[in-house]
Amino acid sequence: ILLKVKKERQNKIMEIQQEISKNLMYNQIGKIYKVLIESITDDGNYYITRSYRDVPEEDGVIFVKYSNLYALNEFAMVEIINALEYDLVGKFID
Repeated sequence: ILLKVKKERQNKIMEIQQEISKNLMYNQIGKIYKVLIESITDDGNYYITRSYRDVPEEDGVIFVKYSNLYALNEFAMVEIINALEYDLVGKFID
């Protein structure tokens, strides 16, 4: 019974944290960041990028639609256009 209570409490905390994170992410929509293009998603449709705010393996990433105008390990300017629970979606801007 104790393990069941612990699991229920953990699940409730995670639900609350997801809502907090989602709200924080939505507050980023419209902001512009300089990002480093680190990799490409497995399907090849998006770059995986990070801004100065994002710590690898700790924070989320910024997904940006693939464009042959940009390459891995380059910096680019991105406007945040959407938010997920832990990650952001952006678009390249000139």
